This record gives sequence, structure tokens and C-alpha cells, in this order.
Amino acid sequence: MPSAVERLKGALRSRFARDAAFLQIAAIVNQASSFVTSILVFRICGIIAFGAYAEALNLYALLFFIGNVGFAQLVVARIAEAMGRGEKADVKRWLGFFLAAYGVVAVGICLLGFVVAPWIGEKFQHDREVGVWAAIIGLSGPLSLPFNVVQCALHGTRRMRLLAEMENLKELARGFLVVAGVLALGTPIGAVGGEVAASVVSLVIAAVSYRKTRGDGGLELPLPREILVAARATTWDDLREGIRIGTAVTLRKNLTVLFVTLMPRFLLGWLGSAQEMAYLSLAQNVMKLPVQGLAGISRALIPALGQLRGEGDPQALAGLLSKIMKLSGGAVLVFGGIYSFSLYWLVPVLYGETARPALHLIPALFLSMVLAGFAVGVESFYLVVDRLRVAILIDVGTAIAVFVPGILLISAWQAQGAAIHVALCHAGTAVHLYYVSRYFRRLTPGPTPQRRPQ
Repeated sequence: MPSAVERLKGALRSRFARDAAFLQIAAIVNQASSFVTSILVFRICGIIAFGAYAEALNLYALLFFIGNVGFAQLVVARIAEAMGRGEKADVKRWLGFFLAAYGVVAVGICLLGFVVAPWIGEKFQHDREVGVWAAIIGLSGPLSLPFNVVQCALHGTRRMRLLAEMENLKELARGFLVVAGVLALGTPIGAVGGEVAASVVSLVIAAVSYRKTRGDGGLELPLPREILVAARATTWDDLREGIRIGTAVTLRKNLTVLFVTLMPRFLLGWLGSAQEMAYLSLAQNVMKLPVQGLAGISRALIPALGQLRGEGDPQALAGLLSKIMKLSGGAVLVFGGIYSFSLYWLVPVLYGETARPALHLIPALFLSMVLAGFAVGVESFYLVVDRLRVAILIDVGTAIAVFVPGILLISAWQAQGAAIHVALCHAGTAVHLYYVSRYFRRLTPGPTPQRRPQ
């Protein structure tokens, strides 16, 4: 019987481990590039101009958030299922669906930006020009549409190395063009122009990346004109079905942020002081870093589970999901524990002695972090098996159950009580894991039927 070390080595040599590693490295490179870009723009423009540019980006992000539906995650999962069945025609239909559905959203947000963003900038940002810049940045949505289609195609067919290269190239091009624009014009409009120019460059990056898939040994992807034909064949029924599932994906993500981050802070702001709020915000920010290290695993898991579902192998699907949950939860428990202990030295050094009271929140937030580590595959599972309504019900039920105890805890112990409230919100992980195990016990092997769009 293989030892635990041998099993770990085998897991690290698996295709899934390579996929997750490529995506995690790409995420680190993108974050580093974005960080360096922000520093350079700040140094060149100065704090006031940089603030205006940041406001324009935030305003565009707000407009995108309002109209955003989780089409990408849905399409990636369904393409992976089609790959598991060896159905090239289904891949074509889902890419056509994404082109049509996301195209409507991107164009709609762009038009909405030109209509309302200048007014929002004038009324709420005290600068109409900020709204105009946000509207101009909105052009990057429709311009990036081909890039997003290729992104879904590579992600769903598990071409993770090529996907990582493509995403890194776009981010590096964006950073270069934004900085070049600021250097050329000396104002934030140069950075805004760089954002749009990067979307134009992404068309070339997407075309070259898509061409590289030809003859690479993976599932053959449809020609661009075939995707256009499939997009035109997309019906309103297809869009309604996609919106139903995509909205559920987005709703669950937003509910998680609401219950775990926003609600405890809101209650603490109501029942506590600004100082206690600072302690909670600081502690949550430093404690979320280990879980962010699982981003590559989470992204790699959606197509991996989708492919196994398409192959009609629930035992393999359950085995992969169980293995990933145990490995990610165990990694967070061990390495997150070491990291948490180091914070008792790092926080006073980096933030000063006045931040030391935030360390009292570490134990409760560490428990939350470990629970989140074991639940890393839950969202992918619900999406792949189309049980997102169950996930939402469990999350809402947990939030309702711990709402009154949360108020009592925060009233009594301020930030400490808020940290315990966060841990209680994560207690719903146990219910999720019970449902996952129950689902697989009742499942029988067999290929999955075709999904919309037909």
C-alpha cells in the first residue's frame, strides 16, 4: 500500500496538479504586473491624477458588476463535459452561446456607460471627466470579446499552459501600454487609452493562441466562422437558461462576500467603533492570503470535474473532488497554521504596535480559513452538477441561523465577536460536504445528456 508521501508525489505529477500550477503561476504574474503598473502610474501622474484614474476604473468595475452574469464559468464547465463525451459539436454550440450572450452583456454595459457614467461621475465623484473616462474604458468590453471566447475554449478543453501564457501576455501588454500612455500624455487619459489599446492587442494574442491549438493533440476546436454561425443560431430560450444558471453562479459568489465579509463589518460598524473595524479589516486582509493561494486549484477544478461528468464516471469525479478537498484543506491547515503563527511577529513589525490588538482575531479567522480550504471544490461541484440552488439555500440558511448570534457576539466582544461570527458563517461548510457525499452515494454511472443550447 503506497505511503502518504508516495500518494502526495503521485498527486503532484497528475494533470490536474500541472493545470493548477500553470494557473496559479499565471495569477501571481498578473498580480505582480498589475502592482508594478499601479506604482509606475502613481509615480508619473501623482496622487491626485492617480486617484482620478482609480475612480474611473472603479466606476467601470461597478457598471460591469451590475451587468455581470457567470457565463464564463458555465460555458467552461459545459465545454469540459462535451470534451468528456468527445462531442466537438457541443463545444461549438457552447462557444457560440458565449459569444452571443456575453456579447449582448458587453455591448449593453458599454452603451450604459456612455449614457450614465458621466452623470455618475459628476454627481457622486465630483468630476464628470471621471465618468467619461469610465465610459471610454467600457469600450474594452466589446473589444475583448474574442479574447474571452478563446479564454473559455482553452479553459474548458484544459489547455492550461496556453491559457496562462495568453492571460499573462495580455496583462503585460496592458501594463506596458498604460504606462506608455501616461508617459506620452502625462495625464490619466493616457492610462485610459492604454486600457483600450490593450483590448485591441488582445485580439492578436487571442488569434495566435487559438491557432496554436491546431494539431496540439487536444480536442479540435471549431473554426471562428463556425462559432459565429453557432452564435447566430442561439435562441432566446438558450439565453434564458444560461442567464438562470449564470445568475446563480454570480449570486452565490456575491452571497459569500456578503455573509463572510460585508455583513460582519456592517454589524461591527453599527455596534462597534472605527478602531474595532480597523482591527477586523486588517486581520481579514492578512488572513485571506493563504486561501488566495488556492485560486489555481479552484479554476482548474471546474473543467476537470466537467470532463469526468461528461465521461459518465461519478466514482472518478467523487474521487478527484475528495482528494482535492483533503489536500487543499490539509495544506491550509498546516501551512496556514505556520503563516498564522508568523503573523504574531509580522503584524507589529509591518503595521506598528497599534495593530497588535488585531492579533486576538487570528484564532477565529484561522478556523474560517481552514473551513474555506476544505470547501475549495464545493462551488465547482454545484456548477458542474447544476445544483446551485441547493448551495444558495444552504448559504442563506446558515446566514439566517447565525445572524442573531452574530449580533450578540459583536455587541459583547466587538471585533473579536465579529471574527467568531465569520467562523460561524463558514460552519455551513459541514452541510455542503454532507450534501456532496449524499449526492455521490445516490448517483449511478452513465454519460450525461446534452445540455442547452441544443
